[in-house]
Amino acid sequence: MDSNLRKRIEQAGNPADAGLRREAIIALGYERDPAVYITLLDQINDPSAGIQHAAIISLGRFGNPEAIKELAKPKILRSPSVDVRWAAVEAIGKLGDYRIIDHLVSAVVDEAWIVRNQAVTQLKAIVRDITREREKKSAHMLIRLLAMKDREIVDLAIDGLHELGTISIDLLLEGLKSISSRIRENAAATLGRMQVDAAVPLLIPLLSDKNEYVRRSAVQSLGEIRDISAIEPLVHCLSDNVEKVQKEAIDSLVAFGRQSTAPLLNVLTHEPNKFVIRAILYTLGEIQDPAAIPALVRQLGSSYFVIRNTATRALVRYGPQVTSPLISNLSVNQSGIRPLVRAATTEDNLLGRIRAIRALGALEEHRAVKTLKKLRVSGDAAIASEAEKSLAAIGTAAWRRCSSLVVLRELGDPAVLPHFIRALADSSSNVRLEAIRSLGRFGGKEAVAALIRVAEKDKDPYVRMEAVRLLRLCGAGHTAVPDLALKSLKDKDRNVRRHAAALLGLFHDDRSVEPLISAMTDRHWGVREAAEISLLNLGERTVDALLHALQNKSWTLRFRAVRLLGELGDPAAIDPLRKISVRAGERHDIRRIAREAIGKLSRHSVPA
Repeated sequence: MDSNLRKRIEQAGNPADAGLRREAIIALGYERDPAVYITLLDQINDPSAGIQHAAIISLGRFGNPEAIKELAKPKILRSPSVDVRWAAVEAIGKLGDYRIIDHLVSAVVDEAWIVRNQAVTQLKAIVRDITREREKKSAHMLIRLLAMKDREIVDLAIDGLHELGTISIDLLLEGLKSISSRIRENAAATLGRMQVDAAVPLLIPLLSDKNEYVRRSAVQSLGEIRDISAIEPLVHCLSDNVEKVQKEAIDSLVAFGRQSTAPLLNVLTHEPNKFVIRAILYTLGEIQDPAAIPALVRQLGSSYFVIRNTATRALVRYGPQVTSPLISNLSVNQSGIRPLVRAATTEDNLLGRIRAIRALGALEEHRAVKTLKKLRVSGDAAIASEAEKSLAAIGTAAWRRCSSLVVLRELGDPAVLPHFIRALADSSSNVRLEAIRSLGRFGGKEAVAALIRVAEKDKDPYVRMEAVRLLRLCGAGHTAVPDLALKSLKDKDRNVRRHAAALLGLFHDDRSVEPLISAMTDRHWGVREAAEISLLNLGERTVDALLHALQNKSWTLRFRAVRLLGELGDPAAIDPLRKISVRAGERHDIRRIAREAIGKLSRHSVPA
């Protein structure tokens, strides 16, 4: 041993100067004399954390794996000092092989980020090393890492097991039975990625595992392996109460393609849960097997919106091939129902009344709803029950026609326009609503003419309102539309009048001015507001009529006329407005708005 080394060893044990002592210990890490190793081992037991830290760093550099036994002791790995724990993890990583995994795993959950990060870094390096060895013991180590929380380490372990291939399969299959849910989850994921057919019988029971992540992983793996024996169990996973598991089941069933159709349709026939039905319909829409079209069409008549909506979107994905069955859905009974209504209400024979009620339901005739609602609250339980069933049949049939119209509208084929027009004769106002919305989407001369007829004659005010609203979207350039709007401005329903007033603002028709000014006296605020906006759109042609309106008895009309004159920018309105602003007996708010209007007009009239 040379004198310099002996001096450093002496300094390392000298408690008089802590700084010099620490410096000497760090320097000893670069030496290889056996005496240095003994000195460093002594120093890791020093009560000073700074000295321990320096000694641990040097032991890592010295390179003797025997030091791991000392470094892994709780007094070091669980030291109160973060620096000591971090240095120990780094040193253990440098000194050891796969046998140190347990020590590093315990450090992964350290409260200090720097320690956890160092442990993860060392584990990643070890995973790469043991994967390259391609031995059974490597697979054992990697399986244990599947229990880790750190996703990056787990992914490295999965990659390693996949790379090891057949060496790891038996251990992975055993891992599916592990008491650790993380090992079960990640073993399932690995087997799916490796597409191990032998895993299917063990993966299927995991579909009912208590842990949702295990179930999700098993579902995903079965979709990757694609053994047809897994289809029916996967269909049952659509009822899982965890959305992500259900979504994985959908993706896996879609991966099987048309092989999934029959099992899905079988469950659909008896499934009562609307959310499971929704998942089945969505899956069928993704698979796009024509064999599923009749079932999807039937679901358009569900009493649940969520089911109808999903069936609608699924059928849209099928494209033009669904047009024919949907059109046949639109046909309705046009014959008289009075004899049946009479029999249902006045027939002496109870059985005869029940048959009549059932016939009304079978005809799916919406005109019978009023009668059936009365029968539903009649004193006879049998009659009430049958009336309830017939009402349900009529209602779901109407929803089926509505949804059929929605699908046809979304498909966008102009050839179906005549069917939309025919649907305007449907006895259900909901069906007529969807028909006019479809006409509004397509537009054109025929559609506009049909919308005008509906706006004029439909018994339902909401349907009339919607027709007028849609004419704002597709009625431009059609000369008959302003006439309809003027007529609708007198409709009994305020919403129809409101949309009619708004519609007139799109057409620069002088005939609209006076009716719109009159509409500003409507008892409903929405109509008055729409009329004012439309008059503003009509521009300066309205000025004379508005000036005349300043003398009207209606203060509401005077107020709006003043406000409009200020916005239209015609200086000719300044003098009449000035008179309004000082008129005796005029409302304060009208005089105020008149002064504001004069200010606007004065600014407009100043030459540039």
